Amino acid sequence: MLLRIVRMEFKEPHTKEFLALFKKAAPVISSFEGCLKVNVFRDAEQINVVYTNSHWQSVEDLEKYRNSIFFQTTWEKAKKLFSGKPIAYSLVTVKEITDELMNTTP
Repeated sequence: MLLRIVRMEFKEPHTKEFLALFKKAAPVISSFEGCLKVNVFRDAEQINVVYTNSHWQSVEDLEKYRNSIFFQTTWEKAKKLFSGKPIAYSLVTVKEITDELMNTTP
């Protein structure tokens, strides 16, 4: 499993606009093959900072989504609202890494 976390900072008046965009997009994102879950969070102290996280079966599933026309058009709309560069993290569980390392022969 892969966890994708994206931190985005918005121009003050545009946070609500992004949240409305995400509310419409979330069901579509969830319908992509391999998407297990999608969430959005607001920073507890900086109300113009938002995090999205999505859980994917695999890196390949995430990449198929990121290469889709839906992602590209939605991301273009979101980018216009940013006040800074977004930061993205792709994480896998330690167990999966450990299992992978244990199964490799030096």
